Amino acid sequence: SALREILRESFTQEVEAAWSMAYTFMSSIMIEGLRGAIAKRAAGPKQIPASALSAVPSEQMKTAVEQSWEQVQTLGTYNVGEILYRHTFMIMPEAIHLFPPEVRLKYREWSPDEGNDESNAYQSPALRKLFSKFVNAVGCAVVGLHDSSKLVPMLTQLGARHINYGVNEAHWETLGKAFKSALREILRESFTQEVEAAWSMTYAFISSIMIEGLRAAIAKREGGQAAFGDGRGDGGDKASLSGDSTDHGSATSDLAEVSTLGLPGGEAAEA
Repeated sequence: SALREILRESFTQEVEAAWSMAYTFMSSIMIEGLRGAIAKRAAGPKQIPASALSAVPSEQMKTAVEQSWEQVQTLGTYNVGEILYRHTFMIMPEAIHLFPPEVRLKYREWSPDEGNDESNAYQSPALRKLFSKFVNAVGCAVVGLHDSSKLVPMLTQLGARHINYGVNEAHWETLGKAFKSALREILRESFTQEVEAAWSMTYAFISSIMIEGLRAAIAKREGGQAAFGDGRGDGGDKASLSGDSTDHGSATSDLAEVSTLGLPGGEAAEA
């Protein structure tokens, strides 16, 4: 209908038939991809990996995390994302060079109320948006803490996808430190020793599962290379703490996608 309105008299029977065939072709391929993803997710691991068993938070810790997260959410994911990337750069100053202006521009929304000055990375609307995706991912994990059968596949898949971005295990530790500092700034006096211990355990649990997903993906890739030769390109050589690579469009979509994976009742975090 949209094509008919736009093309008008040019939307002949031949053009309509061609578009119908083309759309059927494209949608059939996309549907097959969706079916494959659903099947892959259903077949994914549901048990907590051994490396994460020692970091399973207690019920009391889960409650502390959930309650404190409600306070964090009142600030808004964009504001929390800004605080998070500031602390990330304070802990690892060299990380700021991974986000030059030309890279940050790819994350812009170009909305009327969004600033257009990307000269200062510490006041970057693009980085605020990018790091808010991580905040959303944490929110999804908090929601799923009481249902490991859904949480484990979600985190495993997210960790595995980071193989495409050149991320190594040390990045999770750096981001964990920055996240704890951000929580301390946001929660203030509510960031008690009990809450800090609960978040430390929960982050260790979440990151351990994601790292196992990354390790499995690396092992699978290396197994394929051993069988078919080294077919590695150089697309994954440059990494960032966000899980981004030289393909700077992929990390954002992946982090956004996590908000729709494995949540009870199909709920999604607001992106």
